[in-house]
Amino acid sequence: MTDPKSAQPGPAMAMSALTSLNKSVDAMNQLREDVRAGRVKLDPAAGAQLKKALTEQEARAAGWRESATQLEQALPLGEHWVGQLMADKMSKRASGTQFSFSEQIKLYIDELQKAQVVLDEAIKATTGADSSSATDLRKQK
Repeated sequence: MTDPKSAQPGPAMAMSALTSLNKSVDAMNQLREDVRAGRVKLDPAAGAQLKKALTEQEARAAGWRESATQLEQALPLGEHWVGQLMADKMSKRASGTQFSFSEQIKLYIDELQKAQVVLDEAIKATTGADSSSATDLRKQK
């Protein structure tokens, strides 16, 4: 659990999360380039385990996104102007800006899906390289 004294205020925390996500996007783009250039090989069994973990994480994130969608609904805080302002404020935290929880989760899910594609490419590259090597060995006999 996070220490409340060290917790960042909402906008700072959202900016920090977005910065971290952007670093992950950059790393994923580099990995994609490395896979396509043949610099990354991945054992199919290990790839299957990674794919399972990514799929499970994507399912959890989809649940979080569903929760965020529910938070977007106007809260029943009454007809008083203060209640209306608070309901609007809470709804905007869940969605509506690039820093909102819903947008952050959407970006996260997109990156998880891209990671699965890169993983598939790495497995295929390894399988293809193994097949090619086996063919070369048979020719040398």
